[in-house]
Amino acid sequence: MRKQFFIISLLVFFAFVGIVFKYPWLVGLGSRPTVCIGPHCGISAESVEVLEDELGLYERWRARSQEERVAFYSKFSRFSNELIAREGVLVTRPKARATILVMHGYTSNKVDMGILRLLFSPYNILLFDFRAHGENTEGQLSTLGYDEVHDVLAAVDFLRSHSKTKDLPIVGYGFSMGAVTAI
Repeated sequence: MRKQFFIISLLVFFAFVGIVFKYPWLVGLGSRPTVCIGPHCGISAESVEVLEDELGLYERWRARSQEERVAFYSKFSRFSNELIAREGVLVTRPKARATILVMHGYTSNKVDMGILRLLFSPYNILLFDFRAHGENTEGQLSTLGYDEVHDVLAAVDFLRSHSKTKDLPIVGYGFSMGAVTAI
């Protein structure tokens, strides 16, 4: 009898917990907010900044960092001396121990990776657009990492020559195509 009562009690408890999570308004709780960031969600860069501000993170981040738009030049291809401009955002922090080079994936861009500024708050960060992604894409094709290697090498050269990042180690952080290109 005790064993049956215990099993029934557990079943009722788990059913109640399941109902609370599925339908929180039934017990007077508000619904849980859903956060989706990325090109598939239809959220723009302005919306990401609003989200960061609502979480109270944006102001704390802004107080401890400097952000500047930067440009550097990458080889167009392995067999060409033509250069193409890559646009980026360099976030520097006063006591950074390293610089994180963030590389986005295919069909993404530097704006989609902007939320990582909060994740890597003790470090400098360089966010940039690979060729055929983000800004200045006219006449460019993505090679899924083959020619994008030149973009990564140009970004590293830029960081090695910038006054605020030249003496710090560089750490690559890539998603999908960005990870393959970094390797």
